[in-house]
Amino acid sequence: MIYKLISLTLTFVLVLTACTSMKKSLHPNTEIKDTHWTLVAVASPEGNHDLLYPLLGKIPTLDVSADGKSVSGYAGCNNYSAPVTMKDFSIQFGDVTSTLMACDQMDIENALLSTFQNAKTYTVKEDGRLILVNEANNVIATFIPK
Repeated sequence: MIYKLISLTLTFVLVLTACTSMKKSLHPNTEIKDTHWTLVAVASPEGNHDLLYPLLGKIPTLDVSADGKSVSGYAGCNNYSAPVTMKDFSIQFGDVTSTLMACDQMDIENALLSTFQNAKTYTVKEDGRLILVNEANNVIATFIPK
C-alpha cells in the first residue's frame, strides 16, 4: 500500500512538473527591449502577401533601446531611427528618420520602413523570432535575435 501511495505521489509530481514546463514553453519571453534583431523576411509594401528576403551582406537590423522608447538600425542601405511606444503586445513606431544614401536595391529597405508605419502588435515566438503584425492581423516582418 505504501508503495502505491509513493508511486502515485511521484506520478502526480512528474505530471505537475511536465505541465509547468509546458506552460513555460507556451509563454515565451516577450521582452524585446535592449535586443539586437536581424530581419528574416518582410512583407512587400504592395500588400500582395509576397515576402521579401534580405540579401546576404545587406541584412537589415532592428535595435530596441534598453528603455524601450526608441529603435534604430540598418535598413539595407541607410541607417534609421524612430521613437517607439510599446504596451503589452501593442507597438507603435513614430516618424522614422534615416540617412539618404541611394542604393541599387531599395526593395527591402522600402518594405521595412513601410512595415514600421503599419505595425500594430508584436509577439516573440517560442523559437525566439520577433513577429510584427498589422491591423489586419497579417505578419508583416519577422526578425531573429542576434
